Amino acid sequence: MLKPCLFLLVLYLSVNSVLAKSNAPCTHCPIVETVKDASLFDANIYYRDSYRALSAGLQKLKHAIHKDINREFHTLKYKEVWSVLTYSDEEPNNRENIRLIYKNTSISKQHNGTGKFSRNQDYWNREHIWPKSHGFPKRSQQGYTDVHHIKPADVSLNTQRSDNDFFNGGMPIKEAPWNKKYKSQSFEPHNGVKGDIARMIFYMDVMYESGSHHDMPDLQVVTHHDTARSKIEDGVGQIGDLCTLLQWHFADPVDSFEINRNTVIYTFQANRNPFIDHPEWVALLYKVDCD
Repeated sequence: MLKPCLFLLVLYLSVNSVLAKSNAPCTHCPIVETVKDASLFDANIYYRDSYRALSAGLQKLKHAIHKDINREFHTLKYKEVWSVLTYSDEEPNNRENIRLIYKNTSISKQHNGTGKFSRNQDYWNREHIWPKSHGFPKRSQQGYTDVHHIKPADVSLNTQRSDNDFFNGGMPIKEAPWNKKYKSQSFEPHNGVKGDIARMIFYMDVMYESGSHHDMPDLQVVTHHDTARSKIEDGVGQIGDLCTLLQWHFADPVDSFEINRNTVIYTFQANRNPFIDHPEWVALLYKVDCD
């Protein structure tokens, strides 16, 4: 009598194993539970301190936004970032695909560069828009897994971008000539994502201001584009170029893909990018003289 029962148990476990794999959002990716219901989001509650500080001056407004977007932040594990990206950056016209930031195309979600596929140059991996080497090189640091600045990218183009600052100009990259790179100093993405990148950088600047997180330095966006040489100094993580990023923000406005991405990440991470919800706040916070 035990043999039939044992057979059924093995069959049950095998079927469930197959189902688990088929339900996985990408190869070897975990199932990640949401922590927020997007339909219940109320901007008046979420941005309550920010709205009150709109006429209080730059520093008070920045601190208020920082407080609002940190209030309920849920930290993800790095392996969970794979899964969240398959939802946040899903190709609208093909739910089996994920959109790549630099290549300006999409590929199967299952072609993620994990494990033995990590060196496959035509797969996708996790690109940190604010480079890890500019302030948070350890997985235990919150910025390392903050999906608001992590995007799916072609493995080879992620390598090409490296940890360079953002700036206009350079030589076209052979694989995707609509992106440019200047030596080992700066990188210019294609026009369609310039605003997206700028708003991700502004988010990081406010989210991790003044080293207010015990495991994170003060992240600062600066008005030069050679920070890749210094990495991090005196407890400050820097990236540039602020004037270029401001130009990109205004030239490439928020679109529906970006809005949806912000909402999806909110359901997993419990916070939002304020510069997608309120792009007009960029002009209030970043008052610099750009020639």
